[in-house]
Amino acid sequence: MNLDLRQLTRRLDSHSLAQAAVLVAAVAQLPTAALGSRSRGDRPSVEQLSNSFDIPTVPANGTFAVWGPLYLGSLALAGYQALPSRRGDPLLRRIRLPFALACAGNAVWVPLFTSRRYTAALGAILTTLAGSTLAYARVSSAPALTRTEAWLVRAPAGALSGWISVATPSAFTTTLLAAGGRNLSRGHSRVPRWPVPVLAAVTGVAAVVTRRLPGSLSYPATVVWGLAGVAANRRATPAVRAAAAGSAVLLATTALAGRPRR
Repeated sequence: MNLDLRQLTRRLDSHSLAQAAVLVAAVAQLPTAALGSRSRGDRPSVEQLSNSFDIPTVPANGTFAVWGPLYLGSLALAGYQALPSRRGDPLLRRIRLPFALACAGNAVWVPLFTSRRYTAALGAILTTLAGSTLAYARVSSAPALTRTEAWLVRAPAGALSGWISVATPSAFTTTLLAAGGRNLSRGHSRVPRWPVPVLAAVTGVAAVVTRRLPGSLSYPATVVWGLAGVAANRRATPAVRAAAAGSAVLLATTALAGRPRR
């Protein structure tokens, strides 16, 4: 009996627990996403609640189809790092905790948002942003990656980080609007002036990350996709749509120009 307990303890080491945490957090995203896709009683769907706020920087509804590949990527990363042969992998040991936090934040965001707990939902999305970006930075700074690591570790982390980078300003705005900040414009103009500078800031940060971590297009690709979605949103003003389209082109050019030549 004592021998069995010692064997069990050895198997349930910190690496195994970390593997399990990533796997559980990644899988937990799926049921909450399903719950948020439809209204239930007095709880609206994510789309219905999001559309009730007049936020010019929200991408068009069809753009959110990107969550399909993002969920698949998260599951691929979680499954790969959970393999027994990957338990003590030095690279995976460095990204497990931040990626688990990213997935966990994403999993709890849906119920928090649809229950109108906007401040807590903002905290969840910031956790996802920080965790996915840290995981992407750590894997991208590795001296050499195998093709498997590039596709199953770096690409999912980068894609999630890029998309959440675009979503975060809208989450901030939702929180402010819910707190009573109905007029977010300057002066007496009815047209908000903040969206264009916000889009410029998102693009600037994404350009810096893309140039500093040029190994993968997964990060800039989802940022560009999000910006293109803002440009396609018919509820946005012409100035916002033009700024989003220009930002998408600028970032795509930056990403392609920074690709290493073979």
